[in-house]
Amino acid sequence: MVPLVCEGAEKKPSPKPAPPPAPAKVAPAAARDAAVNDVNVQQMFKSAEELFKKGKVDDSLRAFSGIYRYAKDMLSFLQIIQPNYEKLAKESGSMSQEDKEALYIKQKRVQELTAKYTSLRIESAYYVGASYAQKGDAEQARKYLLEVCQTAPFSLNPKSTWFKSKNILLALFQLEGEF
Repeated sequence: MVPLVCEGAEKKPSPKPAPPPAPAKVAPAAARDAAVNDVNVQQMFKSAEELFKKGKVDDSLRAFSGIYRYAKDMLSFLQIIQPNYEKLAKESGSMSQEDKEALYIKQKRVQELTAKYTSLRIESAYYVGASYAQKGDAEQARKYLLEVCQTAPFSLNPKSTWFKSKNILLALFQLEGEF
């Protein structure tokens, strides 16, 4: 007769469960895109510029695309906040002096961030467009470079972002002669 477990027979030790699989490593490019924030955006931009200058077009394209999306989202967010602050400032008659000063500081910060992220959006759009042009994707390149020509300050300085964007667009449109 085989003893039952309840009669004091020893149980065989169950096999240990397998350890959970190690989390998949995130690709460095995906990590860069996810990590863009106000603290590191300038450093990421400089790193992406270096990648572009070294001819690492795919890596720089990923980085500049992340910066572009972040800057565009930040500008959308600031456009939501700014009118509310302006409305509150107009109705500030019943606010304390301390609240008025705090609101003024917030409005100044929104203005500073708007200027910063407008510039970053324009510059990163240029690099995204230039990268697509180097990769031979004229349609995507035109999309970003046209945005640059529409939003960047007009300049005939050959080193300006507007001028460089215009020249790449001329090549993409295969226009000849002075333009």
